[in-house]
Amino acid sequence: AGCADPELYEKTFMFAFFIYSIIFNSLNTRSERFNLFEHIGENKRFILVMGAIFVLQTVLIQIGGEVFSTTPLTLKALLVSMVLGVLIIHVVKRDQQFMMTHHEREHYILMMKKELILKYPLPKWQGIFF
Repeated sequence: AGCADPELYEKTFMFAFFIYSIIFNSLNTRSERFNLFEHIGENKRFILVMGAIFVLQTVLIQIGGEVFSTTPLTLKALLVSMVLGVLIIHVVKRDQQFMMTHHEREHYILMMKKELILKYPLPKWQGIFF
């Protein structure tokens, strides 16, 4: 990097990565479905607000200077931080997929237990011990 303070450059990169992760995670929070862009065109305000946040944050990272304790990043570093930020979409979707699968599994087990109890009820005297 062409920065006189490598530590500041690294902190700026991490800050950019954090900001872009938050921005791209907003796509995850607007939809629980696999296709994050489904019906996104119907919400023009969301697109406008998120686009403005993206541009404003990029500008603040680049020209924030002493006020925001940042230093300008190279185009390559900005793009890498954006790409790493996009990865949050995959991470959160995998987490949601696991949680839904786990929930569905618990629901299935509960339904099977209820079905077995209805089909094969315990004699009344055994109910005291279970």
